[in-house]
Amino acid sequence: MVKITPITDPAPVMELFMRSNLEIEEDEFERRVFLKGYKAENEEGVVIGGCALTEVDGHYIINGIAVDPEYRKTHIASDMLARCLEDARQMGAKEIILVARAPGFFRKNKFINVPDGEVPEGLFDCLSCPQYQKECFPEIMRLPL
Repeated sequence: MVKITPITDPAPVMELFMRSNLEIEEDEFERRVFLKGYKAENEEGVVIGGCALTEVDGHYIINGIAVDPEYRKTHIASDMLARCLEDARQMGAKEIILVARAPGFFRKNKFINVPDGEVPEGLFDCLSCPQYQKECFPEIMRLPL
């Protein structure tokens, strides 16, 4: 049985984020305000899922969500995302924004694409990255709350 619990520090999910090849810098959560997150652990206590909610300049961001491949398609990511969205609502967020490497998952959760010209400046490095739309094809998405 998988256990999902809240976290107030990103440390428990950082290794999972790195293993999942999320583009998260070592100082990521020093540059962004970590608000809350969730970790999912299997029966042995191994972290197999994580989700992080952050804030930058009044923008609420899902700053990472990952589930070990063995546990995907079991609704763990959807459950953690729903909890982060509810937390953001309770904190007064009007929308959530993120960089999606799995846009289909986020579309199923009612996120929509943000046109390049409407991406809040300074939130993401994607648009200025030389790999953007050449070797790397993330989608910047938002969900009005």
